[in-house]
Amino acid sequence: MQELIARAAIKPAKIVFPEGNDKRIQEAAIEVKRLKIAEPIIFHKQDQRLQSLGIEVIDPSHDEVINKYVDTYIQIRKNKSLGVDASKKLLISNPVFIAALMVRVGLADALIAGAENTTKDVAKAVIHCIGPNEGKTIVSSCFIMDTKNEKFGHQGKFMFADSGIIVSPSSEQLAEIAIDSGDLFRKIFDAEPYVALLSYATHGSASGESIDKIRSALEIVKSKRSDLKIDGELQGDAAIVKEVADIKCSDSEVAGRANVLIFPDLNSGNICYKLVDRLVDAEALGPIFLGTRKPASDLSRGCAVSEIVLVSAVLSIMAQLQNMDA
Repeated sequence: MQELIARAAIKPAKIVFPEGNDKRIQEAAIEVKRLKIAEPIIFHKQDQRLQSLGIEVIDPSHDEVINKYVDTYIQIRKNKSLGVDASKKLLISNPVFIAALMVRVGLADALIAGAENTTKDVAKAVIHCIGPNEGKTIVSSCFIMDTKNEKFGHQGKFMFADSGIIVSPSSEQLAEIAIDSGDLFRKIFDAEPYVALLSYATHGSASGESIDKIRSALEIVKSKRSDLKIDGELQGDAAIVKEVADIKCSDSEVAGRANVLIFPDLNSGNICYKLVDRLVDAEALGPIFLGTRKPASDLSRGCAVSEIVLVSAVLSIMAQLQNMDA
């Protein structure tokens, strides 16, 4: 993870933290500033301590701030015919929307929230205000998991998707999640992604509607991205354990070495990431949104300062790469 911090410091992004009343956010912002990972912007009443450290502080309840973004929000949501009063009420009640609008108009490069707000609230602000990237039909999410067991994945690191947003993805959505996850893995770790579409069966050992969906997703990915190493359907052990892969699917270039795990639905993805996080004392970063115009991440409400710092590094790198591609 030190490599992520070093890469983020090459060209620090502006990251807005709308939950500045949370002490963890304040301490993380101070550490982010110290390590030069990013230039943090915090929503808070004027705070001399933070400002003295060179951290930009914005009071989101100030009329000038609210009025600055009302028209932008109304324009974005014009199909909903929202009035000024309703829009102001929303922005006042949930500053995450203001933060997302700041990212939308380019006053910040990325958004991190979720220490106080639910994933549903953060996702709504991100989807409505930052919006999906051009050509994307969905916004999904992934977790970066550092299991610290270098025997598996990429030196113990994996990407789990979708573990936060899409409840029951279709074949087309699974394919998009797989492509976006694989691409992000390559960018963050500068390593080859090996993408496994997970299931309760491996290569025809069982049949069923969910397996048909996975097989369809695999064909969609192969038709769109022949360069991406992907396979499915694969059971969890066949995906990451070489000895099991050699028995069940020895002809697969992904089985036994997968580092990007695509779950068939949100139940399995969310349950698995939480169990891995706790049972093996892993580092879980995210959910990081996939398919958005600009980088954004949710946080677990039980997040630690160290997790917020590392998510900041990931988003700073994402912003760097996105600016290079623009």
